[in-house]
Amino acid sequence: FSRMAKYDLTGVGINLREVDGEDGSTKLKVLGIVLGGPAHTAGVRQ
Repeated sequence: FSRMAKYDLTGVGINLREVDGEDGSTKLKVLGIVLGGPAHTAGVRQ
């Protein structure tokens, strides 16, 4: 995931994507986590 770090727009090591929910809402999907970053340390899971 270190190559994905350049796509981290959150500043905490999470790569996100918007997806359409079943109810028409927009949801966020975690695509990847930069290992050793703040998000990884906090226990965010893919």
